[in-house]
Amino acid sequence: ITLGAATLSDGVTLTVGTGIGNALSLSSVTGTAGATASNLTINTTGTVTVSGAVGTDIGTVTITQSGGTTFSSTVDAATVTLTDTADNANITFNGALTATTLSTATQGYNVAINAGGTITNAVTFSNTGTVTLGDASGDSITFTGGVTATAPSQVNIAGTVQSTNTAISIGDSGTPIVLNANATISAGSGDITLGGTVNGGSTLTLNTTGTTTLSGIIGGSTALTSLTTNSGGTVAINTTAITTTGAQTFGENATLGANTTLTTSNGNISFGGTISNTSAQNLTFNTGTGTVSVTGAVGSGTALGTITLTQTGGATFTSTVNAATVTLTNTTGTITFNGALTATTLSTATQGY
Repeated sequence: ITLGAATLSDGVTLTVGTGIGNALSLSSVTGTAGATASNLTINTTGTVTVSGAVGTDIGTVTITQSGGTTFSSTVDAATVTLTDTADNANITFNGALTATTLSTATQGYNVAINAGGTITNAVTFSNTGTVTLGDASGDSITFTGGVTATAPSQVNIAGTVQSTNTAISIGDSGTPIVLNANATISAGSGDITLGGTVNGGSTLTLNTTGTTTLSGIIGGSTALTSLTTNSGGTVAINTTAITTTGAQTFGENATLGANTTLTTSNGNISFGGTISNTSAQNLTFNTGTGTVSVTGAVGSGTALGTITLTQTGGATFTSTVNAATVTLTNTTGTITFNGALTATTLSTATQGY
């Protein structure tokens, strides 16, 4: 069933649907400026394609039932509500999505916002299928009030995901994160929490003056190209492993919440601030021919357990280092401690560093 462009009178709700399984195609849907916004409701078990723009005084766009809906152009509405959609069906926004509120019901459908946009109020993705935020490095979506995506089965990210000084929480033990292109997550002064594993052969940049928390293994199955955190705030490294092919750059003070191994193929690893912990965590550097650089004090307050340089092109610790054990093995280049070194044990393997 194909419907042409629709212009809705002030306050009108257009409900479109078909018989069971029939496909539905719409062109543009436009409201009429007036005292009351107009609404669009999609209610069908078939697939839906909306080829034109949806906007101009549209109050609510509601998908109460569909076998999958694709918006090929822009959507601009006060509220977008997704509910009662078939498991594994795709709700796809291929044009920019602009809304005050985005609401997603708890069902197994997939949501893809491929062309960016702006959502004003805080968004919690409750769907248990996948969530895709961008499909190219140039995409940009702003969740002004923050965003939480821990219920979906997977979150795919490309381009920029940002908030306005509000929290961004993506992934948990059941929700992995996959980078489909170079990605930047920015939260202003809000916290950034990546609770799941992160994989994908792309760069990841995390910007906040709040706290960045990394909980899942990063690059465990597909190494990231690089990982960068900005110079403000703190980074809590609560994962056991971070693997990249290129550089790892931690711009701010770091805290270790687990025994952690940092691995690059041949890139450099640098910390622009301090490295601290609360229970003698171990920290291992493995950079191939890359170098290690730590500007701030390591283990001040509570000493680290073991600091290990297993394979590096050299390392420089600018400030104090405090650890139970420091182990140097299979290393080339120069290992330099420019601040006081405090350790129970210093172990140096037989190599020419």
